[in-house]
Amino acid sequence: MRRLLPFTIVLAGLVAASACRPKDTMKPVDFESLDPNSKAASDTKQAPNWGDIRPTRLPSKASMMVLDEPGTGLINLRLLAATDPAQRAASTMVLAYAARDALRERVELVRGQVRIEFGADRLELVVSGSAANSQELLDALNSAFEQVPSARQLATTRGRLLGELPRPDTMAFAVAGATSAVLERPLHTQLVSADGLLRLTPEELRTAWERTFSPDRTLLMVHTDISRANIDPALSDFAKTWPRKVAFANLFRGLSELIDVFHQPPRRERDRRARPSMNKGPAPIVRAEPPNGALKGRPTLVIARMIPLPTMEARALARLTQRTLQSTVDARLSIEGTQGVWLYRVSMDPTEPADSLTSELARLQDQVRRSPQRWELEQAASLWLGARVVGASLHHEDWTAMASEALSLSETDEEIALSLSRDASAMNEATPEALHEFALTYLLPTRDDQAWRWFVSGVDDQALREMNEPPSP
Repeated sequence: MRRLLPFTIVLAGLVAASACRPKDTMKPVDFESLDPNSKAASDTKQAPNWGDIRPTRLPSKASMMVLDEPGTGLINLRLLAATDPAQRAASTMVLAYAARDALRERVELVRGQVRIEFGADRLELVVSGSAANSQELLDALNSAFEQVPSARQLATTRGRLLGELPRPDTMAFAVAGATSAVLERPLHTQLVSADGLLRLTPEELRTAWERTFSPDRTLLMVHTDISRANIDPALSDFAKTWPRKVAFANLFRGLSELIDVFHQPPRRERDRRARPSMNKGPAPIVRAEPPNGALKGRPTLVIARMIPLPTMEARALARLTQRTLQSTVDARLSIEGTQGVWLYRVSMDPTEPADSLTSELARLQDQVRRSPQRWELEQAASLWLGARVVGASLHHEDWTAMASEALSLSETDEEIALSLSRDASAMNEATPEALHEFALTYLLPTRDDQAWRWFVSGVDDQALREMNEPPSP
């Protein structure tokens, strides 16, 4: 099994956001126009021609979304399962790998692939293979969730993860501490640790499995050529038994609550978190570390906050700002609906952490205050949108990866089909002035701004005291 993801998994985008540098991306691929009457400009065709992809709800309360691509010889199945915000990250990790194990043997028999991806408050299981083997792949998916894994199976998965869990590092703990503070959740909801895995009981895992993969908390995305002779009957038969026997003819459309299932917490709670704090005085720098204090890596400070993103234009500005800053600072962003978690990571000198904090923070603030140039925006938009398309292309031309992102960017089910195209338009229409104003309003970290949360790992008591001392006049 491949090496596990870094410790923080619930906001996995924050951990991985800085991994895609400009040299890792390629020129965007233009798709056909999504809709001749859409708001997307002709030069911003950054979404497949997938038409009306509003989810269909089965009488069993499971949901399905079909992405029809005529001519493709592939099939991609992506099962999205909403996780409980209060659930231990360790539990989510065990469930994901147990589900993958249940799928992998049957999928690999027909030369298919299974992979796991983590999003904000959800896990995603992806099955890819040849459209000629659609029946076998759909059968494998159905059989994997016919029953809850036994206590022995879950214990075996947990034990294997324990043996392969990497040694904790300063970045993982600082990121987990900051994001848990921003989201107002316990640390164990953001951090996978050996202690967290050991605390899991078979009963807790079986309960979490039933809740996570409950039909009303899942969405299955299917990307293939529906017109192929073997697909239509296979998909119809699958729908009748997914996840238990229901009448395919009784499907109804327009599932209004799907967005709320996958955009957690509820909207009013998100709005409350995004409002600036009225507290005065410098925000404290808090230490995040395991009980034994044994961490590898340099002293690391993570600064995080929630930012309101009520419109597609605001979300585009946030993503462009992250991309333009990324060449000089470690800036990360996770978006879910109308909220975003923004994070800066600062690596400090282990011999003088307090002094290096002062200099590194000043450098970060200078970069945020800098006015971007027009060419930087154009390059950032091209790289971001191109990386999205290339990423899907590298995994079996998987449209479901982009559909998952479209779900994250949408506020209603009706917006899903056009959200990527509108996102591209908003990025290409952004101005340097709007980007600069957005950065100064939301993304300039200062100790007096209580919206920011400050967490450090890898420092001793003396260094922590020095870092919390007010700056000299």
